[in-house]
Amino acid sequence: MRLVGPDVLQVVNGLESGRMTRMYAHCARSAAGYASGAVVVYVLNIHTTQAFVHLSDAEMASSSRDVYWLEPGDRAGLLSK
Repeated sequence: MRLVGPDVLQVVNGLESGRMTRMYAHCARSAAGYASGAVVVYVLNIHTTQAFVHLSDAEMASSSRDVYWLEPGDRAGLLSK
């Protein structure tokens, strides 16, 4: 089941040129079991080193969240194109 709905939210500097992380946000799908107003935020690290993400909004920091980690399957890195 998909987590995100069709509504895309604006992320300030989320796709800034030269960044090695890209951030996106969508409204969550209620069919996925999320309440109205829930947001799915996802970050892609396109660099080969670890990235750290800090969400500064106090309301977001105190909210419950589900975290999903997607990692490459082997030491060679992500091989799909």
